[in-house]
Amino acid sequence: MEKEKYIESGILIAANELDIEPVDYAIDYRGVLKDNDISGLYDPVKNLIILNSDWLNEANNNEILLVVFHEMRHVYQKIQIDLLRKGSEIKVDKQKVKAWESEFSFYTILNKSNIKLYTDQLIEKDAIDFSKSLLNKVIVWIS
Repeated sequence: MEKEKYIESGILIAANELDIEPVDYAIDYRGVLKDNDISGLYDPVKNLIILNSDWLNEANNNEILLVVFHEMRHVYQKIQIDLLRKGSEIKVDKQKVKAWESEFSFYTILNKSNIKLYTDQLIEKDAIDFSKSLLNKVIVWIS
């Protein structure tokens, strides 16, 4: 499947940009994400990106990259949180990482009735900004 190549490439590109290890991904064919109208998510317990199969069938290559980059930023955020908890060196401002940690603990999942609450979360703003910025870089690289 060509789209899987974009998923895998997106994971590798983002991992390289973030200087972290790539993570695995899974495609949700059971419809759990579809029921909640979610294109993809990062499962920090399984350290896995999960993508909605129905969304994936309709998504174009740039949309796939954008979502994968977004979820990889969440992987990065979780790594920084774990490093802070261990007392290890982090690559981001400590207060920002503490805010991410708090929001990971009390995360607002996206649904049609809470879009503003979801997008107002610092972890989401950060992931949205990162994914858009990296997609713009990739488009320039390809052009």
